[in-house]
Amino acid sequence: MKDSFYSLNKIIIDYFKKLPYSILKSVINLIKGTFHFIKNFSFKKTLADIINFIKRPIILTKLYKMLLRSFFYWFLIAQGLFVIIFLIFDFFSKVYSYIDNQVSSFDILAITFLLAPRAIWFTMPIAIMFGIIMALSSLYQNNELIAIFTSGISIYRLVIPIIIFNIFLSIFMIFADSFIVIPTFRHRENLYEYFTRPNKDEYDITIKGKNNYFWKVYRFVSSNNTLINLTLFRINDSFNITFLLEAQNAVYTKNGWIFKSGTLREWNDDGTLKHETKFYKRTIEDLEEDPRTFRNVFKKSDYEIDRMTIPEAQARIKLLKELGIAFDEELLNYYKKFSFPFTLLIVCLIAIGVSTLSQRNILILALFFSIGLAIIYYVMQMLISALASGGRINPFIGAWLSVFIFLPIGVYLVRKAKT
Repeated sequence: MKDSFYSLNKIIIDYFKKLPYSILKSVINLIKGTFHFIKNFSFKKTLADIINFIKRPIILTKLYKMLLRSFFYWFLIAQGLFVIIFLIFDFFSKVYSYIDNQVSSFDILAITFLLAPRAIWFTMPIAIMFGIIMALSSLYQNNELIAIFTSGISIYRLVIPIIIFNIFLSIFMIFADSFIVIPTFRHRENLYEYFTRPNKDEYDITIKGKNNYFWKVYRFVSSNNTLINLTLFRINDSFNITFLLEAQNAVYTKNGWIFKSGTLREWNDDGTLKHETKFYKRTIEDLEEDPRTFRNVFKKSDYEIDRMTIPEAQARIKLLKELGIAFDEELLNYYKKFSFPFTLLIVCLIAIGVSTLSQRNILILALFFSIGLAIIYYVMQMLISALASGGRINPFIGAWLSVFIFLPIGVYLVRKAKT
């Protein structure tokens, strides 16, 4: 122990003895280097280096502008073409309804064009893929991409703006779905129902009424304001059923709803049955719903998660959870609201990766290869979604597994791209 202390003390003393020499040596080397720099200094070479340093970012900026201009040109053409095809198919699928109900041309145009945001939402991944492939493959086919690589700019550095654009676009599409796509689609569906089904019956209606009443109706006959095969129940603040009425039919009069041929059950707050009554005719006084509630406004489809905004979907899932109702499919569709937009990033990476497969017939090869991968992606997503809906796998995994699998594949294809 004592010897170790003396050895350490000796090392420290020797270091401080050599310290002035080390500092002096560093100063001498600095002076030598300064004289060497002054001796070999060339104003012309230095000016050229400065100009090249300034011009290099300018070259990259010009390349980025050129690439983005080409990408947006092909992307917008493809997006517009796909949306037009989408709207044409929708129009012809409903043209007989328009004719039968004598809908005006202006109303038909309004109903059709209100579908545009939803059409953009579904076709954007294909348009993104087409735009990137056309932009990069045209550069490669014209030897412009080879000239860019020869100048020392890799494909990874060249496509950075496109990747960043698709990342931000994916995030934006999450909010666009709730605040643009779904509201316009709802308004469009309501307009279509209003003009094409003014006096027709409604089926499979499920609504939440006022005073915590819930209605489930098999059929609503609008001509005489009659409900067929209905269930009406009420829940308390603890989400326990305290009132349940089942009737063959109900008709609306000036005194309110008259229920016929049914059973009425009521429970105490602790869950014990208070009484059960069979009736031929019965009225309920505190019901505020009228026939307008069931006419072309609330339908079963309105309670599908993919037609709800994010806050509405959260409230729906919370209610199902508190009522003890299975909600695997609803939770899966809720998570898809966040996972589906990142399809844009996946198809972006795949398109970049396949755009340099071959200089000959690059466009055909790239399109076929990328479309094949996209089909595999969508088929896998459908299979995983079916498993998640049945409760065999976790809904979160069902929504995100395809993204987690294909995102590394896209990165791998970009890394293997020619550069």
